Amino acid sequence: MSALAGIYRFDGAPVTGDHLAPMLQALAAFGPEVRCWMPGSEGDPVALGSRPLRITREDEAHHPPLLSRDGALVLVADARIDNRTDLANRLGISSAQAAHMPDPGFILAAYEAWGSECVRHLLGDFVFLLWDGRRRTLFGARDGLGQRVLFFHRSTSRVALASTPAALLALEDVPARLNRRKVAMALVLLQDPGTTYFEGIERLLPGHTLEVGPSGMRIAPFWTPVPTREIRFSSDGEYVEAFLDVFDAAVRARTRGTGRIGVLLSGGIDSTSVATTAALTMAGRPLHAFHSAPAPTFDGRIGRGMVADESADVEAVADLCPGIDLRIDRDPHLEELWEVDSLYRAMGAPVRNPSNWGWYRGQYAAAHSAGVRVMLNGSLGNATISHLGTRSLRDLPGRGEWVTLWQEIRSVAAASGAGRWGVLRDQVLLPLAPLPMERSYRRWRGGRGDSLTLLEQTSSALRTEQAAALGLEDIARSMGRGADHLRRCRGVDLRIATLSGVGDTSDVLNCFRAWYGIETRDPTADTRVVEFCLAIPETQYHRGGEKRWLIRRAMRGRVPDQVLDRKEFGGQGADWMDWMHLLRPDAARELDNMDRSETVRDLLDLPRLRALLDRWPERFGPEHEVDYKLRFLRGVMMGRFLLWFDRTHG
Repeated sequence: MSALAGIYRFDGAPVTGDHLAPMLQALAAFGPEVRCWMPGSEGDPVALGSRPLRITREDEAHHPPLLSRDGALVLVADARIDNRTDLANRLGISSAQAAHMPDPGFILAAYEAWGSECVRHLLGDFVFLLWDGRRRTLFGARDGLGQRVLFFHRSTSRVALASTPAALLALEDVPARLNRRKVAMALVLLQDPGTTYFEGIERLLPGHTLEVGPSGMRIAPFWTPVPTREIRFSSDGEYVEAFLDVFDAAVRARTRGTGRIGVLLSGGIDSTSVATTAALTMAGRPLHAFHSAPAPTFDGRIGRGMVADESADVEAVADLCPGIDLRIDRDPHLEELWEVDSLYRAMGAPVRNPSNWGWYRGQYAAAHSAGVRVMLNGSLGNATISHLGTRSLRDLPGRGEWVTLWQEIRSVAAASGAGRWGVLRDQVLLPLAPLPMERSYRRWRGGRGDSLTLLEQTSSALRTEQAAALGLEDIARSMGRGADHLRRCRGVDLRIATLSGVGDTSDVLNCFRAWYGIETRDPTADTRVVEFCLAIPETQYHRGGEKRWLIRRAMRGRVPDQVLDRKEFGGQGADWMDWMHLLRPDAARELDNMDRSETVRDLLDLPRLRALLDRWPERFGPEHEVDYKLRFLRGVMMGRFLLWFDRTHG
């Protein structure tokens, strides 16, 4: 893995090392080695740079930038390519040569063979910049699920590209102006994946390419999670076999590395499926598992249908797989909650879920101390391998499967304790009814969900006036995030929206690569896994009243039964009720500081946050989650980011 930087000038002026140096200096945390390429003639208005950080055995042979034999193609890349063997066969690369070829070498060879279409042949996590001296263009791309990141800033004279916003801000002609719209959208949980918190600094979208030449810059998609085919088998068992073929391959590809392999292990199906599959794949190599659990003093209070302490489940996983070395951490790491200026400097963004930040960063710090270089997780599992399938009933009438529909209604009613009429009404008739009719019915029943504003739906600390001025309600509807759409859309559409809205999630992991030297890999974000899981029928995920039916069948015998059969969901940071009271003195001081900032006063509803501080409970419970864990904590942490922005960038 590597950090990248590049500059292309539209005016044809040469780019020198002095132009590139500030960006590479800002990327120093990624590694000590600096590798640059400058054109051999003044006619090439481009320069590329890299700070390589080597993780795999093949990386040891990687000395960027890579050049074609004639020197006309120059590549810098941050990549792990998973279909190396297939590419070698198709490109005529011998097995001996392929065994030692660094992953970027396959990108260069693929570009020589297929040009810009090479991205459609690459599997894995990647971002790259390639200067094509033959066509006089700079070409780049980001993998389909956006597991690697690339930012850019364009002006009338040039385009600058880098692995972090901070590297772009190091350039003298890149102003640091707050993107207030981004702040407002984040406070109502709307992802705007192409933007950053700095006006003018953009993020290349997942599954997109960019091409820069004398005529300007063109960005185009090459992959989306929208299914292009439908997979049908003749038996339920064939779906399981096919799924395991795809999933096992995705996990196996992500265990390649010379250092120790770790996994973030909750007690849920996604991470346990990744962990146990990795343990089988690694054939004797230890897998270091990291789990965060509530402190022993926590009394277990949590919302209905949730479980707070999953340590017994992860211990069962470790008992079933002797190769798993399990570490359970019960420290909430509150010191990490307030010491986030380093994150702001590195990522240029606030913490999206602050109640998770302490334990999340604590796990990476522990992994770093243990010598882990690769961390596995299952972040996108809910949209792929462990999809609930609860919306599958509304698809059956359109296919004329009336007998199946009635059987499923009876099964769901029996499993949930709800009446058959209630299941038919809520899961079939209302979602398929005209919207005015559904709204009228809900109002008649006394429901108020449709009347809640976006600020209330998202427990937001944004000022009402700002939400109205920016038209956030309309933006939410246009993005398919309005309450009506989310309630009525099909399961596959909701999953596509989730996979398409990754946003700035990968930015945090990019920072962790720099801080801890750990590369995060998610098998549930493998494009092969995504394409398979979206192409099979929704009924494979929900059958006979059982949710997550596919993964429960596929992992039976590989994952402990107590994990597969558990009905409750794990609560991340569930012990917040135990430590929240400790934050009051710090929170009071932070609100005092925010009162002095015009930016914060303009964006945040400080009177409401102050009122919550004044009503601070003696003891927190699940009933306080909306106001304190969500609205108050998110609001204060956003305010801290805005204060940092004012101090740093004026």
